[in-house]
Amino acid sequence: MKLLDTCENDETPLKTIEGREPNEVVTQQTINDQVMTVSEKKQTKTDANNINEEKSEVSQNLKPTNPKIDNNNNAADTPSQTEVNLSRLQQCFLDTICKLQISQEKDTTTIVEAVNGCKILLLQGQSQLDQKSTDKDTLSKELQSVQQKIKTLQEEKDSLKSQLQIEKGNVTLLKCQYDDLNIHSRNLLVETRKELEKLVSSTNSELDFNANRLIIKNQELQTLHESEHNLRLQLDKAMDEILNLKSQISSSMDISGQHAGTATSKSQHQTKEQVDQQPIWKPSVLLIGTSNIRGINESKLSPSIDAIKEICFTLDKTNEYILGYNPQTPPAVVVLHILTNDLKTKTPQNCACELFALISTIQEKWCEVKCIISLATPRKDDMMHHTNGQIVNALIKQNFYGRHYTELKKFQLIEHNNMYYEGQANEDLLQNDLYHLNDKGVSFLASNIKQAVHQILNIPLPPTRRPRSQSRNRRGRGRGRGRGRGDSD
Repeated sequence: MKLLDTCENDETPLKTIEGREPNEVVTQQTINDQVMTVSEKKQTKTDANNINEEKSEVSQNLKPTNPKIDNNNNAADTPSQTEVNLSRLQQCFLDTICKLQISQEKDTTTIVEAVNGCKILLLQGQSQLDQKSTDKDTLSKELQSVQQKIKTLQEEKDSLKSQLQIEKGNVTLLKCQYDDLNIHSRNLLVETRKELEKLVSSTNSELDFNANRLIIKNQELQTLHESEHNLRLQLDKAMDEILNLKSQISSSMDISGQHAGTATSKSQHQTKEQVDQQPIWKPSVLLIGTSNIRGINESKLSPSIDAIKEICFTLDKTNEYILGYNPQTPPAVVVLHILTNDLKTKTPQNCACELFALISTIQEKWCEVKCIISLATPRKDDMMHHTNGQIVNALIKQNFYGRHYTELKKFQLIEHNNMYYEGQANEDLLQNDLYHLNDKGVSFLASNIKQAVHQILNIPLPPTRRPRSQSRNRRGRGRGRGRGRGDSD
């Protein structure tokens, strides 16, 4: 700004400095050129003005005075007048020199101020230059990072293109597989429908045939009932005749009977002893199960069977035992209670499959043997294990009553419905661990097994005996005695 102030009357320097852009970088060479141009022009202008002024003054001072001319046109200068002119000339030179000195000092001050302004401009330009260089480095770094990002994105683009091509190939392959599977499924559906139609038609024909047979059997049954009635009438008549004959024989053999009585009693006694000495055959029952059957006394399970008990904790152990068990007489019935432990480590589906495989092994070893499957008993220690037990029971019942076992006379299930209370496990039948059966639960299990064994062997159950204490208490109550009421408490 000082440089501009000093150059108010100089239009060319002002235009040169002000014509630059604000953000343009001012170099050292440009500033020096500006300073030299301004100084030269200012000096030239000042010198010209001073010279003109001095010329005018000198011309005025040196202008000779008109000498007095006499009438004869002769000069009339005196020595004093000449001295005055010299002194005036000397004073004029002195004034001119002083003015030149003052003007020179003013020009020097102006130039110094202009140089200081140029230094300021130089510092500003240098700072702008440093800032531009810093910005240039920053921009170069940013450019490098952008180039690196572009390179990374290009690589990612190429990778995504390759992945896209792979995925397109996979989609095409999956589409082909889906089409093949769809065609296969449709064909299978058509075949299944045809088989179902055949099965329905054959089933309907069998139903018609069985209906006709049922009608014939009902007719035969009615005929048998009529013949039975006629035979009963004939039997009654024959019994009446036999009674008449017995009365006649008894009257005629009163005397001879006394002599033959002794011999008859001896022969009857000998016949009874022979019958008692003959061994009674009992069907053998092989009971295999987990620790829940440990409390079952196999010798007291039923007087009509000969039970053999074996503890096997898993299906694998049971399979090993069956393969190694070779009795002289094959068992008539095999009872299996072996599902609860395997459900802790295997799925219900695997347990059901292994159980059916074990039954097939038993059938291959003993062709005439009958199998009883005791389903999993309820438990309350772990809901997941209890649910798995219900699932495996449902799977076994589905396969048992479905397509696997049509000869139900050789197979039977024990469902243990009496061990549930309102759909949940009865805690009164479980030990403190809510898993193993207590004495009462073992009694329920033994009773269910006993009923199933008698049913599959078609042996009537022995009559149940009431405890003596109960019969005594009931007699006491019936007779109104206080002793019976006291014993019941």
